[in-house]
Amino acid sequence: MASKTTTQAQQEPVTEPTDRVDANLARMEAVFAEIEQVQKQNFEQMETAIDEGAKLMKASMAYSGKMMAEWQRMARVTSRQAVTAFTFPFAG
Repeated sequence: MASKTTTQAQQEPVTEPTDRVDANLARMEAVFAEIEQVQKQNFEQMETAIDEGAKLMKASMAYSGKMMAEWQRMARVTSRQAVTAFTFPFAG
C-alpha cells in the first residue's frame, strides 16, 4: 500500500489575497465614479439639447404666426383690390 504524502502547498493554510481584492475594489470604484461623471455630462448635454430645441420650436411658432398674419393681411388687401378693380369701373 502506498503511503499518502502531502505537498507543502496542501499543508499551508490558504489565505485570502486581500491586497488583490482591495485593489480590484478600488478599480471598480474608480470605474463607477467615471461612469457617474460621464452620465452627469450626458444628462447636462441632453438638458441643453432639450432647452435649445424648445427655444427653436418657440421661435418657429412665432415666425409661423407672423407669416400667417402677413398672409391674411395680403389676402385681405388683394381681395379688396380685386373687388375694387372689378366694381368701380362698372359703377358709373
